[in-house]
Amino acid sequence: MHNVRQICRVERRRLVVQGGQVRKREVEVSYAITSAPPERADATQLLHGLRGHWGIENKVHWVRDVTMDEDRC
Repeated sequence: MHNVRQICRVERRRLVVQGGQVRKREVEVSYAITSAPPERADATQLLHGLRGHWGIENKVHWVRDVTMDEDRC
């Protein structure tokens, strides 16, 4: 792992709302590693890259759900 230049920790917080009231608070923590040095990718750029990855992932699933009618089953 000599190419690892940065490790980042992402913390996502969300409120589960039901009937207009907060029912639960959730915290999810994930980690990522990259070979990009801090000069090439600061914290904002790393976060943008992570969000972009999940945007692509979500679009792929939406297409499958709609095209193959997977939501109905």
